[in-house]
Order: sequence, then structure tokens, then C-alpha cells
Amino acid sequence: MITGRTRHFLNLCGEHLSQENMNRAVQLVEEQTNIAFPEFTVSGIRHDSMFAHKWYLGTGEDLSTIDPQMIRDRIDQNLKDLNDDYRVERIAAIRDVMVEILPLHLFYDYMKQQGKEGGQNKFPRVVRNEKHQQWEEFLNNNHRNK
Repeated sequence: MITGRTRHFLNLCGEHLSQENMNRAVQLVEEQTNIAFPEFTVSGIRHDSMFAHKWYLGTGEDLSTIDPQMIRDRIDQNLKDLNDDYRVERIAAIRDVMVEILPLHLFYDYMKQQGKEGGQNKFPRVVRNEKHQQWEEFLNNNHRNK
């Protein structure tokens, strides 16, 4: 029986980001900033005629003390260092990297709303299409508009 997260990839345009790349990039950010991000997810989205990556990072830290642009720059650089394909596609096809820092409880609240509460249910590292839309709608209803 397979438990935990299964392998997830983000590959919109040849960047070939593995779950290991994403986990390591966030782990490096945690080490570089001394800020814990126990939960995160990323989605590939259209950005004009190109693409973008949208990262959602969950933390228990005071959000007002965190600079999302600095976190974004570190994730981007860490991924460039970890993955040659990503580095090339950041020049050629990935127009932007966006980061939204969120209260950690939102990840757990969303999972609970989806009927997936508990330790055997993990937030997906990559959300696509309908799942991404559901996540955005949840954030709009429970966080952004408050």
C-alpha cells in the first residue's frame, strides 16, 4: 500500500519540476530565512501568451513580517540552481513566479472542507485545472475578502 504523497510533477513547457525539486526549493527557503513553511502547493497557469508558476506557502508565522517578493526570489533562484530545465524555461517560457503567503490553517481548513481531514490525507503539492479553481475559490471565500 502506498501512503503519503505520490509523485507530482509540474511541467507546463519543459521545466520538468519534480516533487523533490519543489520540496528541496522550499526546504532551502526555510533554511535561508528561518521561516517554516510546513505546507505548500504550486500551480502552473497561463500568463499572457506564456506561463507562470503560482506558489501558495502556508506558515504559522506572523504574515506581516514576511516579504513575499523575497521568498519568491529565493524559490525561483533555488529552483534555477536545482533544475537546469527550469533555469532555461524561466528565460524562454515561464514569464513569472508568484508567491502568496498564507496562514497555515487554511490548508487544513480546505482539506477538511473537501472531506479529507486527518494524517493520511496530504495537501497536493501541485494543483491543476479544477482543483486549482476550487483552491482559489476557497481562498477568496475564506481569506482574501476578509
